[in-house]
Amino acid sequence: MKAVPTSSKVVAWYASLLGLAKFCYGCGATQNDDDKSSKGRRLLILSGIAAVVVLIVLASIFWSNNPPISAEAQYDLGVKDATGQGVQQDDAQAVSWFQKAAGQGYAAAQGELGGMYENGRSGLAKDDAQAVIWIQKAADQGYAEAQEKLGEMYARGRGGLAKDDAQAVPWFRKAAEQGYAEAQNMLGDIYTLGLGGLAKDDAQAVSWQQKASEQGNAGAQYMLGLMYKEGRGGLAKDDAQAVSLFRKAAEQGFAQAQFTLGWAYDTGDGVPVDIIEGERWLRKAADQGYDLAQYVLCLKHNEFCNN
Repeated sequence: MKAVPTSSKVVAWYASLLGLAKFCYGCGATQNDDDKSSKGRRLLILSGIAAVVVLIVLASIFWSNNPPISAEAQYDLGVKDATGQGVQQDDAQAVSWFQKAAGQGYAAAQGELGGMYENGRSGLAKDDAQAVIWIQKAADQGYAEAQEKLGEMYARGRGGLAKDDAQAVPWFRKAAEQGYAEAQNMLGDIYTLGLGGLAKDDAQAVSWQQKASEQGNAGAQYMLGLMYKEGRGGLAKDDAQAVSLFRKAAEQGFAQAQFTLGWAYDTGDGVPVDIIEGERWLRKAADQGYDLAQYVLCLKHNEFCNN
Protein backbone atom coordinates (compact mmCIF):
# COMPACT_ATOMS: atom_id res chain seq x y z
CA MET A 1 0.00 0.00 0.00
CA LYS A 2 1.22 3.50 -0.80
CA ALA A 3 2.33 5.64 2.12
CA VAL A 4 -0.22 8.37 2.84
CA PRO A 5 1.31 11.76 3.69
CA THR A 6 0.29 12.99 7.10
CA SER A 7 -1.76 16.14 7.51
CA SER A 8 1.23 17.85 9.20
CA LYS A 9 3.36 17.24 6.10
CA VAL A 10 0.71 18.70 3.84
CA VAL A 11 0.45 21.80 6.06
CA ALA A 12 4.25 22.16 5.93
CA TRP A 13 4.23 21.92 2.12
CA TYR A 14 1.52 24.52 1.86
CA ALA A 15 3.28 26.87 4.32
CA SER A 16 6.55 26.56 2.40
CA LEU A 17 4.89 27.40 -0.90
CA LEU A 18 2.98 30.30 0.62
CA GLY A 19 6.13 31.63 2.36
CA LEU A 20 8.08 31.46 -0.85
CA ALA A 21 5.41 33.39 -2.68
CA LYS A 22 5.24 36.09 0.02
CA PHE A 23 9.01 36.44 -0.02
CA CYS A 24 9.09 36.86 -3.77
CA TYR A 25 6.23 39.32 -3.63
CA GLY A 26 8.11 41.29 -0.93
CA CYS A 27 11.22 41.42 -3.10
CA GLY A 28 9.25 42.92 -5.90
CA ALA A 29 7.59 45.48 -3.61
CA THR A 30 10.84 46.85 -2.14
CA GLN A 31 12.20 47.59 -5.56
CA ASN A 32 9.02 49.41 -6.61
CA ASP A 33 9.27 47.54 -9.82
CA ASP A 34 5.91 46.81 -11.45
CA ASP A 35 7.29 43.85 -13.32
CA LYS A 36 8.69 42.29 -10.16
CA SER A 37 5.50 43.06 -8.28
CA SER A 38 3.51 41.32 -10.98
CA LYS A 39 5.93 38.42 -10.82
CA GLY A 40 5.38 38.14 -7.07
CA ARG A 41 1.64 38.12 -7.48
CA ARG A 42 1.93 35.43 -10.12
CA LEU A 43 4.02 33.35 -7.78
CA LEU A 44 1.42 33.80 -5.05
CA ILE A 45 -1.28 32.55 -7.39
CA LEU A 46 0.88 29.65 -8.49
CA SER A 47 1.54 28.70 -4.87
CA GLY A 48 -2.20 28.59 -4.24
CA ILE A 49 -2.68 26.35 -7.25
CA ALA A 50 0.15 24.13 -6.09
CA ALA A 51 -1.43 23.83 -2.66
CA VAL A 52 -4.74 22.77 -4.21
CA VAL A 53 -2.91 20.17 -6.31
CA VAL A 54 -1.22 18.81 -3.17
CA LEU A 55 -4.59 18.47 -1.46
CA ILE A 56 -6.11 16.75 -4.49
CA VAL A 57 -3.21 14.29 -4.66
CA LEU A 58 -3.55 13.60 -0.94
CA ALA A 59 -7.28 12.97 -1.27
CA SER A 60 -6.71 10.67 -4.24
CA ILE A 61 -4.13 8.64 -2.32
CA PHE A 62 -6.35 8.49 0.75
CA TRP A 63 -9.45 7.27 -1.11
CA SER A 64 -7.43 4.75 -3.13
CA ASN A 65 -6.27 3.19 0.13
CA ASN A 66 -9.52 3.78 2.05
CA PRO A 67 -12.40 3.40 -0.43
CA PRO A 68 -15.89 4.33 0.86
CA ILE A 69 -18.01 1.41 2.09
CA SER A 70 -20.75 0.52 -0.35
CA ALA A 71 -24.38 0.24 0.73
CA GLU A 72 -24.30 -3.51 0.09
CA ALA A 73 -21.25 -3.89 2.33
CA GLN A 74 -22.92 -1.80 5.03
CA TYR A 75 -25.98 -4.07 4.85
CA ASP A 76 -23.80 -7.19 5.09
CA LEU A 77 -22.04 -5.76 8.15
CA GLY A 78 -25.43 -5.03 9.69
CA VAL A 79 -26.51 -8.65 9.15
CA LYS A 80 -23.32 -9.92 10.78
CA ASP A 81 -23.74 -7.65 13.78
CA ALA A 82 -27.43 -8.55 14.11
CA THR A 83 -26.86 -12.30 13.94
CA GLY A 84 -23.38 -12.58 15.47
CA GLN A 85 -21.86 -14.11 12.33
CA GLY A 86 -18.14 -14.12 13.06
CA VAL A 87 -18.48 -11.15 15.42
CA GLN A 88 -20.03 -10.45 18.79
CA GLN A 89 -23.72 -9.69 18.36
CA ASP A 90 -24.32 -5.96 18.58
CA ASP A 91 -27.86 -4.74 17.92
CA ALA A 92 -26.95 -1.06 18.16
CA GLN A 93 -24.16 -1.42 15.60
CA ALA A 94 -26.43 -3.48 13.34
CA VAL A 95 -29.07 -0.74 13.38
CA SER A 96 -26.39 1.84 12.57
CA TRP A 97 -25.22 -0.11 9.50
CA PHE A 98 -28.79 -0.75 8.31
CA GLN A 99 -29.59 2.96 8.66
CA LYS A 100 -26.53 3.92 6.64
CA ALA A 101 -27.31 1.43 3.87
CA ALA A 102 -31.01 2.35 3.87
CA GLY A 103 -30.09 6.02 3.61
CA GLN A 104 -28.17 5.19 0.43
CA GLY A 105 -31.31 3.58 -0.99
CA TYR A 106 -30.36 -0.09 -0.49
CA ALA A 107 -33.70 -1.90 -0.60
CA ALA A 108 -32.81 -4.89 1.59
CA ALA A 109 -31.62 -2.56 4.36
CA GLN A 110 -34.76 -0.44 4.03
CA GLY A 111 -36.92 -3.54 4.41
CA GLU A 112 -34.92 -4.76 7.40
CA LEU A 113 -35.08 -1.36 9.07
CA GLY A 114 -38.84 -1.23 8.48
CA GLY A 115 -39.26 -4.64 10.11
CA MET A 116 -37.25 -3.48 13.12
CA TYR A 117 -39.48 -0.44 13.56
CA GLU A 118 -42.63 -2.54 13.08
CA ASN A 119 -41.71 -5.01 15.81
CA GLY A 120 -39.60 -2.76 18.05
CA ARG A 121 -36.48 -4.88 17.62
CA SER A 122 -32.76 -4.33 18.17
CA GLY A 123 -33.19 -1.42 20.54
CA LEU A 124 -35.49 0.56 18.25
CA ALA A 125 -38.78 1.69 19.74
CA LYS A 126 -41.85 0.38 17.93
CA ASP A 127 -42.83 3.02 15.38
CA ASP A 128 -45.58 2.17 12.89
CA ALA A 129 -45.08 5.32 10.83
CA GLN A 130 -41.34 4.67 10.37
CA ALA A 131 -42.04 1.00 9.62
CA VAL A 132 -44.40 1.86 6.78
CA ILE A 133 -42.05 4.52 5.37
CA TRP A 134 -39.07 2.18 5.08
CA ILE A 135 -41.01 -0.89 3.94
CA GLN A 136 -42.78 1.23 1.31
CA LYS A 137 -39.41 2.55 0.06
CA ALA A 138 -38.10 -1.00 -0.36
CA ALA A 139 -41.34 -2.23 -1.95
CA ASP A 140 -41.32 0.63 -4.45
CA GLN A 141 -37.88 -0.54 -5.59
CA GLY A 142 -39.30 -3.99 -6.36
CA TYR A 143 -37.90 -5.75 -3.29
CA ALA A 144 -40.14 -8.80 -3.06
CA GLU A 145 -39.83 -9.37 0.68
CA ALA A 146 -40.94 -5.80 1.38
CA GLN A 147 -43.78 -6.09 -1.13
CA GLU A 148 -45.08 -9.17 0.64
CA LYS A 149 -44.66 -7.46 4.02
CA LEU A 150 -46.60 -4.40 2.84
CA GLY A 151 -49.35 -6.63 1.49
CA GLU A 152 -49.52 -8.42 4.82
CA MET A 153 -49.74 -5.11 6.69
CA TYR A 154 -52.70 -4.08 4.56
CA ALA A 155 -54.33 -7.54 4.80
CA ARG A 156 -54.10 -7.65 8.60
CA GLY A 157 -54.42 -3.94 9.34
CA ARG A 158 -50.96 -3.75 10.88
CA GLY A 159 -48.36 -1.03 11.14
CA GLY A 160 -50.95 1.65 11.58
CA LEU A 161 -52.55 0.87 8.21
CA ALA A 162 -56.28 0.30 7.89
CA LYS A 163 -57.21 -3.25 6.90
CA ASP A 164 -57.61 -3.16 3.12
CA ASP A 165 -57.58 -6.40 1.12
CA ALA A 166 -57.88 -4.50 -2.15
CA GLN A 167 -54.58 -2.72 -1.36
CA ALA A 168 -52.97 -5.95 -0.18
CA VAL A 169 -53.62 -7.97 -3.35
CA PRO A 170 -51.44 -5.95 -5.78
CA TRP A 171 -48.48 -6.10 -3.42
CA PHE A 172 -48.85 -9.85 -2.92
CA ARG A 173 -49.07 -10.30 -6.68
CA LYS A 174 -45.95 -8.21 -7.35
CA ALA A 175 -43.94 -10.33 -4.91
CA ALA A 176 -45.52 -13.61 -6.02
CA GLU A 177 -44.63 -12.93 -9.65
CA GLN A 178 -41.01 -12.56 -8.57
CA GLY A 179 -41.20 -16.07 -7.10
CA TYR A 180 -41.45 -15.07 -3.44
CA ALA A 181 -42.99 -18.14 -1.78
CA GLU A 182 -44.71 -16.38 1.14
CA ALA A 183 -46.52 -14.07 -1.28
CA GLN A 184 -47.50 -16.98 -3.53
CA ASN A 185 -49.00 -18.74 -0.52
CA MET A 186 -50.91 -15.59 0.52
CA LEU A 187 -52.21 -15.04 -3.02
CA GLY A 188 -53.35 -18.66 -3.14
CA ASP A 189 -55.25 -18.17 0.13
CA ILE A 190 -56.88 -15.01 -1.25
CA TYR A 191 -58.11 -16.89 -4.32
CA THR A 192 -59.41 -19.67 -2.07
CA LEU A 193 -61.43 -17.22 0.04
CA GLY A 194 -62.29 -14.68 -2.68
CA LEU A 195 -60.84 -11.60 -0.94
CA GLY A 196 -59.65 -8.20 -2.11
CA GLY A 197 -62.07 -7.99 -4.98
CA LEU A 198 -60.94 -11.32 -6.45
CA ALA A 199 -63.55 -13.96 -7.20
CA LYS A 200 -63.07 -17.36 -5.59
CA ASP A 201 -60.95 -19.39 -7.99
CA ASP A 202 -59.70 -22.80 -6.85
CA ALA A 203 -57.69 -23.30 -10.04
CA GLN A 204 -55.73 -20.10 -9.41
CA ALA A 205 -55.40 -21.04 -5.75
CA VAL A 206 -53.90 -24.43 -6.68
CA SER A 207 -51.54 -22.83 -9.18
CA TRP A 208 -50.07 -20.39 -6.64
CA GLN A 209 -49.97 -22.92 -3.80
CA GLN A 210 -48.11 -25.38 -6.00
CA LYS A 211 -45.48 -22.76 -6.81
CA ALA A 212 -44.99 -21.96 -3.13
CA SER A 213 -45.13 -25.62 -2.07
CA GLU A 214 -42.33 -26.51 -4.48
CA GLN A 215 -40.18 -23.95 -2.64
CA GLY A 216 -40.92 -25.65 0.68
CA ASN A 217 -43.47 -23.17 2.06
CA ALA A 218 -45.26 -25.04 4.87
CA GLY A 219 -48.50 -23.05 4.64
CA ALA A 220 -48.76 -23.78 0.94
CA GLN A 221 -48.02 -27.47 1.46
CA TYR A 222 -50.82 -27.65 4.00
CA MET A 223 -53.35 -25.83 1.78
CA LEU A 224 -52.40 -27.92 -1.23
CA GLY A 225 -52.83 -31.03 0.89
CA LEU A 226 -56.38 -29.93 1.74
CA MET A 227 -57.11 -29.42 -1.95
CA TYR A 228 -55.89 -32.92 -2.79
CA LYS A 229 -57.93 -34.24 0.14
CA GLU A 230 -61.08 -32.60 -1.20
CA GLY A 231 -60.34 -32.89 -4.93
CA ARG A 232 -60.57 -29.13 -5.59
CA GLY A 233 -59.14 -26.76 -8.16
CA GLY A 234 -58.96 -29.38 -10.89
CA LEU A 235 -57.03 -31.81 -8.71
CA ALA A 236 -58.16 -35.44 -8.50
CA LYS A 237 -58.96 -36.51 -4.93
CA ASP A 238 -55.78 -38.17 -3.63
CA ASP A 239 -55.46 -39.07 0.06
CA ALA A 240 -51.89 -40.33 -0.29
CA GLN A 241 -50.72 -37.08 -1.86
CA ALA A 242 -52.62 -35.10 0.76
CA VAL A 243 -50.95 -36.98 3.62
CA SER A 244 -47.54 -36.56 2.00
CA LEU A 245 -48.03 -32.78 1.87
CA PHE A 246 -49.40 -32.66 5.43
CA ARG A 247 -46.29 -34.49 6.59
CA LYS A 248 -43.95 -32.07 4.81
CA ALA A 249 -45.64 -29.12 6.46
CA ALA A 250 -45.85 -30.85 9.85
CA GLU A 251 -42.15 -31.63 9.83
CA GLN A 252 -41.51 -27.90 9.48
CA GLY A 253 -43.51 -27.28 12.65
CA PHE A 254 -46.74 -26.07 11.01
CA ALA A 255 -49.26 -26.67 13.80
CA GLN A 256 -52.38 -27.07 11.62
CA ALA A 257 -50.61 -29.70 9.54
CA GLN A 258 -49.41 -31.50 12.68
CA PHE A 259 -52.97 -31.66 13.97
CA THR A 260 -54.39 -32.80 10.62
CA LEU A 261 -51.73 -35.49 10.26
CA GLY A 262 -52.24 -36.63 13.84
CA TRP A 263 -55.99 -36.79 13.37
CA ALA A 264 -55.54 -38.78 10.15
CA TYR A 265 -53.45 -41.42 11.93
CA ASP A 266 -55.70 -41.41 14.98
CA THR A 267 -58.85 -42.02 12.94
CA GLY A 268 -57.50 -43.86 9.89
CA ASP A 269 -58.46 -41.02 7.56
CA GLY A 270 -56.50 -41.76 4.38
CA VAL A 271 -53.86 -43.81 6.23
CA PRO A 272 -53.88 -46.98 8.35
CA VAL A 273 -54.79 -46.32 11.98
CA ASP A 274 -51.71 -45.70 14.13
CA ILE A 275 -52.66 -44.35 17.55
CA ILE A 276 -49.06 -43.84 18.70
CA GLU A 277 -48.12 -41.89 15.58
CA GLY A 278 -51.37 -39.97 15.72
CA GLU A 279 -50.88 -38.85 19.31
CA ARG A 280 -47.25 -37.97 18.63
CA TRP A 281 -48.35 -35.38 16.05
CA LEU A 282 -51.31 -34.22 18.14
CA ARG A 283 -48.97 -33.47 21.03
CA LYS A 284 -46.62 -31.51 18.79
CA ALA A 285 -49.53 -29.33 17.71
CA ALA A 286 -50.85 -29.03 21.27
CA ASP A 287 -47.43 -27.99 22.54
CA GLN A 288 -47.62 -25.05 20.14
CA GLY A 289 -50.97 -24.03 21.61
CA TYR A 290 -53.16 -25.36 18.80
CA ASP A 291 -56.66 -25.45 20.32
CA LEU A 292 -58.12 -28.44 18.49
CA ALA A 293 -55.16 -30.65 19.34
CA GLN A 294 -55.38 -29.65 23.00
CA TYR A 295 -59.14 -30.34 22.98
CA VAL A 296 -58.68 -33.84 21.53
CA LEU A 297 -55.95 -34.73 24.04
CA CYS A 298 -58.05 -33.32 26.86
CA LEU A 299 -60.91 -35.65 25.88
CA LYS A 300 -58.65 -38.67 25.39
CA HIS A 301 -56.16 -38.35 28.21
CA ASN A 302 -57.27 -35.39 30.32
CA GLU A 303 -54.19 -33.51 29.05
CA PHE A 304 -54.05 -29.79 28.15
CA CYS A 305 -57.49 -29.32 29.71
CA ASN A 306 -56.54 -26.08 31.45
CA ASN A 307 -55.18 -24.45 28.32
